[in-house]
Amino acid sequence: MSNLTSSLVQNNQTQQSSNRKGVASDIKGPSSIHSDYINAKPNDVKQKPSDPSIPTVPNKLGGAFYLPVTVDAEKAWAQIEKAMIALSNADVTIADQKKDKYKSFALKYFRDSFMLAQASLTQVEGEGKNLYVELRKLEGDGFVFADEFKPELTTNLGDVVKDAPLIDEIKPESVKPDEKNAKDKYLELNSELSLPIIENWLTSFRPVGGMKYDQMLISESLTVMGWNCTDADNFKVLSEYTHDIVGPILSILRLPETTYLPSAFYAAKILNEFAKGKAFEDELLNWQTVETIAKTVMKFGQNNLGGEVTSSREAAGLLISTLKHLAPQIPKTETCSKEIVQVLLDLVKSYPDDADLSKALNIEENIQ
Repeated sequence: MSNLTSSLVQNNQTQQSSNRKGVASDIKGPSSIHSDYINAKPNDVKQKPSDPSIPTVPNKLGGAFYLPVTVDAEKAWAQIEKAMIALSNADVTIADQKKDKYKSFALKYFRDSFMLAQASLTQVEGEGKNLYVELRKLEGDGFVFADEFKPELTTNLGDVVKDAPLIDEIKPESVKPDEKNAKDKYLELNSELSLPIIENWLTSFRPVGGMKYDQMLISESLTVMGWNCTDADNFKVLSEYTHDIVGPILSILRLPETTYLPSAFYAAKILNEFAKGKAFEDELLNWQTVETIAKTVMKFGQNNLGGEVTSSREAAGLLISTLKHLAPQIPKTETCSKEIVQVLLDLVKSYPDDADLSKALNIEENIQ
């Protein structure tokens, strides 16, 4: 457990204030895409005649990876799709191949940070028919891009590509050398110094002036709280504020304007921890709460919310886990209306491979 220092808090806020335009949200931020180009060295991997739908760039972009491809475009793309879908702790969208052929996007979560990246097939002018898998960070944390996303995807791709270094070796802007180890540790929420931080989080979960929510501030708070509540000592502290956390988060997720996927992911992580820890207030232990969470699963897991990454399998999975922990805690005296039963049936039908979901929701008994 690390000391709670202002520099760590500052770092967390800086990370989460990075660009957010491509992740199913209207939240805006400055562009973090490196626009500088550098000269590229020829690649000796020979390819079949190029596909005109494969984009060609004048030079390799600084801050991106270009992995040489060892097979033809169709075989490479088939493996890219599999490799992207197999990413852990990530939401993935394969672009509409009629509009954006050979493009895919991943939103990768890592502790209290995340990043959005594009993986696509491309060629470089002056290199003939040579083909590359271009990995480009669009938003978010450079450390997650270079040290988490790229190595995992490269491993998933196997011998379809050759490994390659980061072009123009740009250091991730959000992680300084002496701060990297700090990402392994949590804030110390049982310290007196943590009280203002917790209060700031709780304040962000309430509408400004009682009318409008600050979605940017909500995202920052959910991200840091979502990571820190997975620590047992921190959860013990946060569970004392359940009235100001669980209900408000459920309300925030219901808002039509709440579409930012990282917000949904970290909110779902918090709800899951509180359900596992049996820290929901008694007044929320009812089928109406289950219905709210079920609808939230459908909102973020099944709907197209726009942006490069259009839905969140990770948030949906955490919310389903929340339901499995929460439903058995509901008193037998609580009744489930026909309308709620229908919502639960629709949810189960949407996730037919999850055999435990129907059992946890006690669908058969509630139908009777």
